[in-house]
Amino acid sequence: MLLNEKQFLKIKSRLGKQGRAWCQVISGSMEPIIKTNEQIEVVPLTEEPSTFDIIVFFFQDKLICHWVVKPSSAFDSERILTASYNPLGTDFPVP
Repeated sequence: MLLNEKQFLKIKSRLGKQGRAWCQVISGSMEPIIKTNEQIEVVPLTEEPSTFDIIVFFFQDKLICHWVVKPSSAFDSERILTASYNPLGTDFPVP
């Protein structure tokens, strides 16, 4: 989902007020688990995500939906290593 910082802050505010937000997935990076154009429900994390959890995060003007390869506890830091479902590699760790 492409968005600017103002749009991101609006979604973040909705998460804080309503406890959830709905977003449309615009790529096939998580197929066949999450299909292109599918609506996903986003809720705030209440604990550290575990390996294989699916998370949504803001990165370079996009909301990214990926699965957790290594949680922050595996790094002894606040970064999480994620990956899309389709490519062969993993992404850079995200804060």
